[in-house]
Amino acid sequence: MEYYLATTGLSEYWDLESKKIFLISPWCARYKKNADLLLSYEHSYISSPWESPLAKKEAGEYCCQVYDRVLLKLTDVMNKIHGVSFSEQYWRILLGPWLIMFIEMFYDRYGRIKKAFLENEQLYSNVLPEDQCRLRIKDFYHFKQIFLYKNYKHYANLILSSLIIRKFFSSHMREKPYAMQAPDWDWGVRESHSVVYKIWKNIFGKKNVKGVFCDTYFFGRKDKAVLSSLLGINKLDWIEFNDLPVENLSKETREDMRSMIKLDDPRDVFEGFIFEEIGQWMPMCYLENYVAYRKNALDGCRLEHIKVIGSSVGWAPNEFLKFLAAEGTDKKIPLVEFQHGGGFGDFLFSSVEKISFEKDIFYSWGWHSKNGKTKVLPNPHLSKNVGVYDPTGAEEDILFIGTNFTIFSFRFLNWPFPEDMDSYFNSKKEFIMHLNDSLQKKILYRGYPVSQRDENGIDEYGMDEFSIVKGFFPNIRFLEGPGLLKKMKQVKLVVIDHCSTSLYEALVMNVPCVFYWDHNVYVLKAETDQYFQMLRDAGILHQSAEHAAEHINKIWEDVPGWWRRSDVQAAREKVCARYAYAKKDWMKDWVDEFKRLLTS
Repeated sequence: MEYYLATTGLSEYWDLESKKIFLISPWCARYKKNADLLLSYEHSYISSPWESPLAKKEAGEYCCQVYDRVLLKLTDVMNKIHGVSFSEQYWRILLGPWLIMFIEMFYDRYGRIKKAFLENEQLYSNVLPEDQCRLRIKDFYHFKQIFLYKNYKHYANLILSSLIIRKFFSSHMREKPYAMQAPDWDWGVRESHSVVYKIWKNIFGKKNVKGVFCDTYFFGRKDKAVLSSLLGINKLDWIEFNDLPVENLSKETREDMRSMIKLDDPRDVFEGFIFEEIGQWMPMCYLENYVAYRKNALDGCRLEHIKVIGSSVGWAPNEFLKFLAAEGTDKKIPLVEFQHGGGFGDFLFSSVEKISFEKDIFYSWGWHSKNGKTKVLPNPHLSKNVGVYDPTGAEEDILFIGTNFTIFSFRFLNWPFPEDMDSYFNSKKEFIMHLNDSLQKKILYRGYPVSQRDENGIDEYGMDEFSIVKGFFPNIRFLEGPGLLKKMKQVKLVVIDHCSTSLYEALVMNVPCVFYWDHNVYVLKAETDQYFQMLRDAGILHQSAEHAAEHINKIWEDVPGWWRRSDVQAAREKVCARYAYAKKDWMKDWVDEFKRLLTS
């Protein structure tokens, strides 16, 4: 007997005549209506091929190998299409962030579908007609939005599954159309944005600027003004526009241009599949609108005067930055990246970290890489919060800081995947339930901020973190809006259930804190062991929610006394020095380093 394999969260696309439904991943059932529907059906989830930490690491390393081979082949192809002769590094800076995500997303879906059909030969799945398997992609930001955040994400991911099943498992497919309007995007120029940009470009074009910095994230206006004044007038230019407007964009793809992207000699069948698909999926800013984007970046810009180009969070989404930097790298202008958060230097594997090392220098928060490309600079954001916590007058609250994840996997790194989500959220329930009754009432929960919700009321990540937590504890209090750091300074204890930026902020602030996470999900590099073991020995870090709660029950009557213990403070200081380097006179280090960059 045949059974249906669901690959999408669009339940109206499922074959509900099947006696049993197999689901490729938990993302198929995240909507309440889908979960309710499945109550009437026998159903089962396909186990993930990436359950072990090693499997994630090996998959990520494989994708990086494909990435490197594709980039090497694309260099000549892209040069020929556009009549230019740029280096591989030029195209790596321009295409790299999109390309690695494109490969990782396809490989994740390929691995899941392959496992499903190889283990269950009786399965079949609906796929879209070929003419519904294409999308116009504007740029990197648009690509990420429609596959991970926008209401359109389930259909976009259905396209990926359809293409993979058509290519590799056609005997298991049943073609079924699905009517959904393709997402459009803003082709025009926002007038207010355009005016600001034209003013900036007019000024920029008249200055002999030596350093261009874009989307620096942790630098406030005052910081920029002070650093610029200490270095001298016209030394630095700060560009903080996420998407500088580009005029005269084409709205139509050109098949004659895309058909020129022909790559040969793949190493295996998946790489061959990527070779075939890449021409159809490449964002239009790198093909049809390449000339417009390049002109936009170069107009009025005097590259001959620039000594360095840098950013923290702009290297992936900011096309203006990438076009400018790509031109700069072929003129031997150093490119630098500043660490903007956790997950760098500590995770066992991260493709994001690999992409970061494609710059000439990566400024870390204290750690050093084996490739010699890292330099240490005190982080301004952390530095402004060194030791700011004062237990005097602290509220009797436990600030519980959670996080959120997209329901679709899009990176191979050692953090929660879709199949880990239920366990992650259930651990919150376990943690609170193991607290003493009196302490449960002191919980103030801070979830990950959301900016939009879909037609089902689900946040853009697809998980609806707040509803899940409220379902566990209807009377729980929430901390919403800005002001997380301010609140961290006011509470008796901070609890964090994931390995990310917030834990380093808490340690730098010297606020009493307790961390826990699944050590089989958040897997860290071997070189972190000596540091994080100190946190475990001191009672700061725990391997389960239950142990963390039991520890808090024990220390609650004298949290300050526990936190002041020499072993606790030694562990905190050691981790901060290695992974959250901060100092109150951080500006001096930045001035010295920028002087070196601008005079080299």
